[in-house]
Amino acid sequence: MPEISDTFNARGGILTYLAFEPRTYEQLPQVYNGISYTWISRPGEIVIEIENSDGLGTVIPPSAMITAKIILVESDY
Repeated sequence: MPEISDTFNARGGILTYLAFEPRTYEQLPQVYNGISYTWISRPGEIVIEIENSDGLGTVIPPSAMITAKIILVESDY
C-alpha cells in the first residue's frame, strides 16, 4: 500500500475490516470460528496475521473468500 508513507504510518489512522460473509464487515482485531485475526502496519504495507485463538496448533484458513476493507484517515497531528 504505497499510500502508507513513513509520515502517514506515524501520524495517520488505519481502520481494517474483513468480510467473512458477503457484505458483513467486522473490524480487526477479531476472533472468527476460533481463528484470531490481527494486523500491523509498516510503511508501504499492512500485514494481516492469523493464528488459532488458543495459540496452539496449525491454522487452517477458511476455505471461503475473505474480503478486506482498509480505511486510511489523515491526521493533522
